[in-house]
Amino acid sequence: MRPCPGCRAEHHKDASGRCARCGGAWLPGLADGPLRRLVGKGPLTSLNCPDCGGALKSLDVPGPVYEGDLFWGLETARPAGTCVAEGCPRCGGVWADAENLQRAGALPAFLASLERVRRGAS
Repeated sequence: MRPCPGCRAEHHKDASGRCARCGGAWLPGLADGPLRRLVGKGPLTSLNCPDCGGALKSLDVPGPVYEGDLFWGLETARPAGTCVAEGCPRCGGVWADAENLQRAGALPAFLASLERVRRGAS
């Protein structure tokens, strides 16, 4: 069983796919193709991938109200609904902590926003 990237507990998922301890979500292999290349351009984080051990990189995921360019590391310039995810450029896993999932409007809204980023990166 792989450890949670956020709390390092053995990754026990609840029914929603989130870590039962910290509430974050590890989504293995979600970043593919253009999205993985976009993740590779982000700044390094202090987290490691639970699947391959690689360093995770930061990715801003704009909320549904924003249709412009992505912001990198501009905490105060983010539009409403924007959250920060961490992605692995090696294996494509994506991590979102509980705070960022809440900012996005829950896991389904985060996944929808990430899909918009994926389409824009193509």
